[in-house]
Amino acid sequence: MKTCTVCGKEKPEGDYRLHSDKKTVMRYCNDCHLAKRRAQHSTKREERNAQFRARYAANVNGVKDKHAAARKAKYAKQGRAALIAWAAENPEKAAEANRKKMKRGRERLSDYYVRRLLCHPERSEVKQVPEILIECKRLQLMIERECREKR
Repeated sequence: MKTCTVCGKEKPEGDYRLHSDKKTVMRYCNDCHLAKRRAQHSTKREERNAQFRARYAANVNGVKDKHAAARKAKYAKQGRAALIAWAAENPEKAAEANRKKMKRGRERLSDYYVRRLLCHPERSEVKQVPEILIECKRLQLMIERECREKR
């Protein structure tokens, strides 16, 4: 039996971790060790997330490409039929997801959003829109937003 230096409880040797040298037993029990690690983890959470977002945006080591490939593989495996079936079973959730997607596109002026403004995918005969036209429309929208903000 050994006494933990943090909680003060007596616990058997099995409730203590070994140091990296695999010989010396730590002074505090597993429960106190895990509590300490959880506290450290939660305090560093925002910093870790910010670092990951920066790496993702910069596509360091192809992180963004790996995520895109994973999404593409998952979609290829599940197929469009699974998404359509889910949308049919959950119409409210599907509508909310679509609203969020369109809001993100509107805020970022994504290619999808701008292309949809130029020609609606379900009502238009045009399927391919030249990139230069998309860029011109995006610039027009940016100018209109600036003018609205200045008023």
